[in-house]
This record gives sequence, C-alpha cells and structure tokens, in this order.
Amino acid sequence: MREQVQEVFTRLADEDPGPPGRRQTMGRRRWVSPQLVLATLCLVVLAAPLAVGATGDTLREAVRNGTTAKETEIIGKFNASTGAKGGYVTRQSNTQTGANAGGGAIYGCRGAAGGTAGGSAPCLRASNLADGLAFEFASKSGPAGVFGVGSASEPPFATNGGGLVTNLNADKVDGKDAADLTGAPGPAGPAGAQGPTGPAGPGAKWALVKGDGTILKQSGGISIASTTGAGGYYVNFGSSVADRPLIVSGAYVSGDTGARGTPIAEICGGGVDLIPCGPAGTNNLNHAFVRTFNTAGTGTDHAFYITAAAGS
Repeated sequence: MREQVQEVFTRLADEDPGPPGRRQTMGRRRWVSPQLVLATLCLVVLAAPLAVGATGDTLREAVRNGTTAKETEIIGKFNASTGAKGGYVTRQSNTQTGANAGGGAIYGCRGAAGGTAGGSAPCLRASNLADGLAFEFASKSGPAGVFGVGSASEPPFATNGGGLVTNLNADKVDGKDAADLTGAPGPAGPAGAQGPTGPAGPGAKWALVKGDGTILKQSGGISIASTTGAGGYYVNFGSSVADRPLIVSGAYVSGDTGARGTPIAEICGGGVDLIPCGPAGTNNLNHAFVRTFNTAGTGTDHAFYITAAAGS
C-alpha cells in the first residue's frame, strides 16, 4: 500500500510543472501543488478499505479486519514448556481483572447441524494428531465451564466412548432424577422353576431307651455310653447337641408299665448351664445325662424318650 501511494505521488509531482513563475526550484526540491496533496489523500482514504484483508496483509488492532477467502495458518515447531509461558504456537490473554473483565478469545461460525461428521465444520475443533489430550479446561474455582444449548431438552454433548468417567456425578438417568428412580413396586412376576433340593438340616435327634439302657428305637447315630444303675443314663448323640432343647419323658414298654416320677435331662460339659459328666469320654457336648425316678423321687431305672430338638 505504501509503495502504491509513493508511486502515485511521484508520478503526479513529475507531471505538475507548478504555477507560472515558480517552475524554477532551488537544488533538487520540487513544487508540490495543493491539487496533488488532495488527490493523494483521496487515494489513501478510498483504497484503504479495499486493501484490508488481502492475502498477506497485516492484521489491524481494535478494528474489524477484512473477510478472508482462505484459511489463515499459524504453524510452529517447538517443545512444551514447564514455565509460565511458552509451549503453545499462539497465546491469547486478557489481563483485565474485576467483575466486568473481558475474555481471552471468542470464535463464531454458522455451521449446520452434524459437525464434522455431517460435513459442516464446528466453530472450534481441537484435534491431537498423536495420542495425547485434545483439550484441557482448568479453573481456580467451579464450575469450570458451561454447555449452553438452544433447548433444555437437548443433550449438552455427545460421545462415542462407553468407558467410566472418573468423578462424574450423574444426577439424572434417562431424564429422571435419582429420587424418581424409587417408584412404587410393580406387580409380582410369575413364579420361577423350583430349585434343587438343599442339603438336609440338622433336624431333631431322638431315641426310645429301656430301663436297662437298651435303645429300642432312634433317629440314628445315638448310643448309650454308660449307666449308673440307679436311673442314670449317659446318652451319646454322635454329634454336638449344644444350644438344642432337650425333651425327656417317661415311656411305657413291656415289663415297665408302673407309675414313676418325672425324668430330667441335661447336656454334659460342665459350666453354668451344663452338667459335669463323670464317665470317661462323656463330659462333652455330644453327650447328655438322663435321670429317671420312682413315685417317691428316688432314682430308679425306667424307660424314657429323649429328644434333642432341631437347633437354630
């Protein structure tokens, strides 16, 4: 632009002889007429808007530059920096502070829906051609950013990633708040197929014992470990009967049908709620002691039923 103005100025000066009587100049100075100055100023004013935005033109501060027809590329090649500055090809920063401080950059466009995939470029695209991050948002306080859309029903962004986002607190699922997800229970569904039979539980263990210590009937695994001969019997259940209620009652069997007193029973093992049992191998939770009586309350051999009820 400067070269064009200088060329016009020189040409007009050479063609203008000046007013009569002033053609002679001292040394090499030329006469410049008022018409020449006015023409030059008009050229500058009229040509300046046409020159703005031309390819290779200088960007002007604080005004709108011309509209370009091609991309403006700013290319750099250097390493990242750990310092306060450096590491980026361009840097836009607004140093104004306060409640009304301006921003650092704004990008506007008029692209159609669909973005790059739909053939319309977005207003801003960050593309890392290697394996690193494409963008970072950093702020001293939250929120660090806002996604504004035309309608509150539209999604704020889309992604093709299905991985877990660390620290993302999703308050809504399919448009529902977390509180809305606990609705009234629905109707009961159809009954499922019956499952396999589970293992047998402990069940009750019982035995019918004659006065001489012979076991007439039982649930299985029970034996008489020892007798005292005066209505005392040490019953071995074959496994622990701890915490099981013991139930004992008199029994009528052949040759033992007379009246008798109420029998009693307790689990062996000693302690606060157990009885210490004397015969070898009986003072443990597998055994119980039973005592039968006559009507006078004296220990006497009589038949009885003993049951260790099912435990918890």
